[in-house]
Amino acid sequence: MTLSSLPWAGRRWVLTGSADACEGNSIPWAPEWTAFAVLTGSFEAGSGEVFGFASWTWEDDYRGDWPDPSVIFQKIDALDQTDISIGYRQDNWRVNAYVENVFNNLCYDGNYSDDVDSVIIFSQHKFGPSRPRTAGVRFSYRY
Repeated sequence: MTLSSLPWAGRRWVLTGSADACEGNSIPWAPEWTAFAVLTGSFEAGSGEVFGFASWTWEDDYRGDWPDPSVIFQKIDALDQTDISIGYRQDNWRVNAYVENVFNNLCYDGNYSDDVDSVIIFSQHKFGPSRPRTAGVRFSYRY
């Protein structure tokens, strides 16, 4: 059996009403703009070292699927997250306090639809939520 003998081989599948429906649209799941910044530092303190960092991540809104926005528009909201940490290390041990997602911003990895009409059978649902603000302390020791 060859590929050309299959009944669907060589056919042009059109799912969005036109073979050119995606022309001129941005690439789905690929934000046009992204940014990332990190600041790290340390200084001697006593017989050890104080260290810390702050990081910031941002991604622009972006499309969540291939169809033209006139067919169905699936927008994934922007990501904006800040994390910070400060700690102390000496010899084989360290302790540090951290806060991830400092401003408790909510973002998602993807969505199905951006419909606001709850009557539509496939109402909006999003998946892959970001972690909420998370704070803690880490202790570690190297043997």
